[in-house]
Amino acid sequence: MKNNFMKKLFAMALAVTVAVTAVPVSAAPTYSKDQTLYMTSSSAGSSYASVSIQNLTKSQTIAKSSVKTSNSKVAKLYYLERSTSDYSYKTDYFEKGMNSYEGGSKSYSYHIGLKLQKAGTANISFTIKGIKGKKTIKVTVKKYANPVSSMKISGISGDLKNKTKSSNSVSNLKLTKTTKNAAVSVKANKGWKIQAVQLYDVANDCTTRMYSYSKPVSSAKLNVGTLTKNKAYRVEVTFVNSSSGSTLYCYYYINQK
Repeated sequence: MKNNFMKKLFAMALAVTVAVTAVPVSAAPTYSKDQTLYMTSSSAGSSYASVSIQNLTKSQTIAKSSVKTSNSKVAKLYYLERSTSDYSYKTDYFEKGMNSYEGGSKSYSYHIGLKLQKAGTANISFTIKGIKGKKTIKVTVKKYANPVSSMKISGISGDLKNKTKSSNSVSNLKLTKTTKNAAVSVKANKGWKIQAVQLYDVANDCTTRMYSYSKPVSSAKLNVGTLTKNKAYRVEVTFVNSSSGSTLYCYYYINQK
């Protein structure tokens, strides 16, 4: 009698467990409702940025026609892009009697590209299929500010700090010679910190050196090995604004326009 009762109790518990685990759980889409974006140039209409909506399911789509800006004089709509991240996997066992196992999932996201016109605020609104109501991201656009206090690259003469005075991009820098044990040394201007520094090898299409700081710093030095005189490189520095927490990237193109 006791055995029968225990069997029934176990069967009930198992049924409840199956019922609970069978319910699919999906997290809600994620996006920052209030974002600060810095223009990448002091020239009007030549700055671009984007806001993203992540953690979407396959059916949760955003129609281009639903995307609006409340102030195109500040932030003009530029593009709508959908991307997919595949986290699926398959495991095959070498031991006999062990079945293959497949799992994981796909995650979808959207990026709304913006052309930043001038300092000000704009609301970027959109709707997600299957979710009620209009969603809004408030964008605060700020004028371009040079985040660089000092920038030196081995093999390039002088301090490059003024190269980013009016834009975050510097092209056609020239190496005077092939330099071994080269380094990139950078200091941030007041109100800014350095999040990461990296060197990109254009010919081999890969990042050869990179250092990312868990806590942003005021100055950084990245040892990059040998820089060959006529070879093309790109140095990228990620700055973080101390007040808003927003990022601004500075690019230095060596031996390329």
